[in-house]
Amino acid sequence: MDIISELGFGMLVFLAILSLLLLLLNIIALVKLFEKAGEEPIAAVVPFWNVYVMNKIAGFPEWLFILIFVPYLNAAYMLLVYFMIARAFDKSVLYQILMAVFPGIFTIHLGLGDSYYVGNY
Repeated sequence: MDIISELGFGMLVFLAILSLLLLLLNIIALVKLFEKAGEEPIAAVVPFWNVYVMNKIAGFPEWLFILIFVPYLNAAYMLLVYFMIARAFDKSVLYQILMAVFPGIFTIHLGLGDSYYVGNY
């Protein structure tokens, strides 16, 4: 192997490990977020159930969950869900917008920070 191939493989391994660590951190944060909202923490790791629980935390009717199966509409709907989750934790409008745009970072902040769930008003 030449040096370029070895560097490329090393970078690939580094990015894979980094991605797995960020995934684990996000799962832990989502578990804590669900616990704060009084929901089942195991839902954080079960596909579709986690989105259903996020839908409940955001205060939307349960039937709106089916919107995640509609192409293009699902992305807009999830932006709104993240926005409303930040609102359910009594965050500012700027925080709500940033939560919708950067959900990975702000989910970690909500779940692992000192935020508390106040529900929807």
